[in-house]
Amino acid sequence: MADDDTGSPSPWADLQLELLAIVLRRLPSLADRVRLRAVCRAWRRELLPVPFPWLALPDGTSFLSVPDGAVHRLPFPALLPDGGGGDGGLTTCHGSVGSWLFLGVGRSMSLANPFTGDVVPLPDVATICRYEGKARDDYLHPPSAFKLVQLAPPSPLGAAPPADSLFAVLMPAPSRRSSMICICRPPAAATAFVIPGGERAYDAAFYDGKLYAIAYRQLYMFDVDTACKGKPAVPPMRCIANFVNTRWGPFHTTVGDQRYSCRYCGYLVESGGRLLQVRRLIGHLCSAPRGHGVTRARTLSFEVFEADLRARFCFPWRRVAALGGGQALFVGKHSKSVTASECGAREDCIYFLREYCGEEEDSDPLGDSGVFDMRNGRITPLLPEAVAAPPLGGNLGRGRPAWFFQMELIM
Repeated sequence: MADDDTGSPSPWADLQLELLAIVLRRLPSLADRVRLRAVCRAWRRELLPVPFPWLALPDGTSFLSVPDGAVHRLPFPALLPDGGGGDGGLTTCHGSVGSWLFLGVGRSMSLANPFTGDVVPLPDVATICRYEGKARDDYLHPPSAFKLVQLAPPSPLGAAPPADSLFAVLMPAPSRRSSMICICRPPAAATAFVIPGGERAYDAAFYDGKLYAIAYRQLYMFDVDTACKGKPAVPPMRCIANFVNTRWGPFHTTVGDQRYSCRYCGYLVESGGRLLQVRRLIGHLCSAPRGHGVTRARTLSFEVFEADLRARFCFPWRRVAALGGGQALFVGKHSKSVTASECGAREDCIYFLREYCGEEEDSDPLGDSGVFDMRNGRITPLLPEAVAAPPLGGNLGRGRPAWFFQMELIM
């Protein structure tokens, strides 16, 4: 800093906010912002751009900073008892909501803030099943696939969910052949119902005051009464759209000189006031020997469709070639659209992680992760070329990696 007339250095607190904003936008990593804060507390007066999201590893306590490849470990107090399930209390990360991780220990579920150590219990699997009229033992093992959506009210960034918060949990039904949705209010009030017709939903999103769930063939809308108190009611539901097409897989296609057995998976995400369906094409190399599912499976491409919810016919999906508005998508257990320039991401790109099951699933949580450029259709590695993949090691848990949109630490 420049000296003033007395020869004393000017304090960092006097740094002009215009210059501070420029500095912050060149620091997408949260760790770098913490270092800046150590010498300049004036950053708290500036409206901070969203930092590049961390990658929450399956154990729920390890986080990877993508811009610099650094691994941060933030242990927090023990979670709820596992409630049975025979997993020895192993923590599984099922995703995140805002600045909170969605964690499971056996049949117990909770939200945990890795920065403050705060834990908010959610209804456990046994409670959900009782509301569904199923016996506790229908789940011999805890489900491995969950999606949590906060319905109301929205929490201030990083703050604990309000006492009247309402959440939706998308999870497999006890039969495993269909899906059910639990509308819950922490810590124990819950109402669960199975999606009709035996449909298996694979993602859900809260958009324009409604809960949406997408299955292999249809898009469902649930009109949840977010103002009700006490035990949530089963919401009115209707199918509002058929799927883009019925070709989910498996089917075969050729890329280069390689033959793949393919299937689609997908995501729902709100972006710029639109509800988007993101379809991901995953191919398994046909020539691969048995027992090499993970090492020979890879993402081949993406497609993005916009829902026209004002259409009167039941096929409202419209394919889009670009996200527009300078947006980038992070898809996974917690999908989010962000302004690319604010967090150091690339415009019209889809950042993705490996979320499907297979052999050696714990050995490389970064396997089949990358960045899909909608402008040229190319896929590049998730980590920058100058950043080597960090040695993770250890038992990373049974979950899948998830994006974690952390807020700035407050000191």
